[in-house]
Amino acid sequence: MKKLQMLFVFLIFTCSLILSACDFLPVGTPLKVSGYVYYNSSPLADVAIKTSTQKLCETNSEGFFTFETNKSKITIYAEKTGYLFQPKSITLTSNNNNVIITAQAIENLNGVLSLSQINITPSSIVSVSDNFQYVKDGQNCLKIKNFYVEVNNKKINCIEDDFYAIKNKTNIINFNDDISIETNTPFSIKFSLDAYFTSYHNEYYFEEEKITVLDITQPQTTAILTENNQIEYSFWGVNASNNKFSYNVTFVFDYYPNV
Repeated sequence: MKKLQMLFVFLIFTCSLILSACDFLPVGTPLKVSGYVYYNSSPLADVAIKTSTQKLCETNSEGFFTFETNKSKITIYAEKTGYLFQPKSITLTSNNNNVIITAQAIENLNGVLSLSQINITPSSIVSVSDNFQYVKDGQNCLKIKNFYVEVNNKKINCIEDDFYAIKNKTNIINFNDDISIETNTPFSIKFSLDAYFTSYHNEYYFEEEKITVLDITQPQTTAILTENNQIEYSFWGVNASNNKFSYNVTFVFDYYPNV
């Protein structure tokens, strides 16, 4: 009997060590969550911290926020007029005191947008042997034969010769033609491309055409500007016929405010 009691005590002690090592928390224990909201490395005050259904708290003058929750996982949403925030999803433990949320300022635009470059980023290009024909700088490529862009019915071919876009890399096409748009005017972007890739001895051809109408109108003309005073609009696509690659095309506009 004494041996059984000693074994029972030993098992309880062992289990307590394991549970403490796993940061075990009883079900329903309130967990404290705290952190800071920053904009340009400075604290941002009066930011509402919310879930998808309820407001939790606001940041103080130091950008600090804190709240409690019984959930093991939570997605935090931040809101403040004039700023954009990405949702923050976290798995909670006993220590959640360093949650950092970063804000991007939304700019009121009053000026001109000028198309300056187009970025093409292919991904998931199949390479199954040394017979992969399209290679640039030792890396697999997508060959693009034609790339037309049309903004507000002005259509231009952006490449003169075959363009080889390296997989998982931003491949830049500098844009020299004058396509400028007033920020208070709605506009559309349309592009079409003829792309080629190879697998073994077969060449695959892919044709794509996309169009979007961008709702840029007064009085609420807003956008996120990059640090280079540029605005970016992106398209994503996939080669559905052969499912051999996907790609992203980003149009970069320089912003020139009216003075």
